[in-house]
Amino acid sequence: MSRRGDKTKHNIAAASRKLFAKKGFSRVTMQDICDASGMSRGGVYRHFGSTGAVFTYIINEEQEKALASLKLAIKTRVPAYRIFDRFIKARIRQVLDEETSIDNAVTEYANGNPEGAAFLAENMQKSVEIVADIIRICRSEGIFSCSDPEGMARNILWTIEGMSKHNALLKVTDKEVEEQIRIFYDILGSSYHNPKKE
Repeated sequence: MSRRGDKTKHNIAAASRKLFAKKGFSRVTMQDICDASGMSRGGVYRHFGSTGAVFTYIINEEQEKALASLKLAIKTRVPAYRIFDRFIKARIRQVLDEETSIDNAVTEYANGNPEGAAFLAENMQKSVEIVADIIRICRSEGIFSCSDPEGMARNILWTIEGMSKHNALLKVTDKEVEEQIRIFYDILGSSYHNPKKE
């Protein structure tokens, strides 16, 4: 696909993300996506055949961006604790942003949809691998003493998902976010590092 085509897909996905955040997965129609993106039905269908295709594109794009960010941080020798701190805080901000968080739509997409559930299970495993790699880097630099990076990565991601569900009912405060991050550091075997103090 051309760069222009990629940009168009990205723009459709960005407009659609807010719809999924607001309405969930099943209540978004292709017409909603056309309206939100300002494109004709033919224009949208040229790039996506269904709401599910748009939704999975959003998730894949998000994951690719996280992986690219991690690779860049490693390549530019960003200290490992900063990589972890930035990643976790960015992920928490993302799931708590009511305008753009699609985590509850993700649950809906997987519920009762075997294809969606399989896609999301694969996606979760990729996310676990990204976080586990960050933990391994921190461990190799003596920052963490965690003996099970993959298990801890899964625990962190499940906790963040839980924060998203909770936030839909009762707003998660900044203080609660900081407390949860401190707990992550404690469990990983490191004293809490707060970059604001530097």
